[in-house]
Amino acid sequence: CMAISVAVPVGNDTANRLMEKLVPRVESLKVGPSTDSSADFGPLVTAQALERVKGYVDIGVKEGANLVVDGRGFKMQGYENGYYMGGCLFD
Repeated sequence: CMAISVAVPVGNDTANRLMEKLVPRVESLKVGPSTDSSADFGPLVTAQALERVKGYVDIGVKEGANLVVDGRGFKMQGYENGYYMGGCLFD
């Protein structure tokens, strides 16, 4: 699980410009095994950890947050039983 600081842009124009930059960055994050030095992040440590993080995203959606990038369905070829999740971004 990764978390970044919360950014609070002032005004819709600023918010839109920020999202235009963040969306492709989050979508391009490379998820891989811990042995892949080029990966931005690896798997979660357990199935329970994966479900917990997915649950946090679910809560955000249920509470009305706009999920712009949804990494919950991420699957990695050759690691289908791994505890991987792609990046997520709320607006």
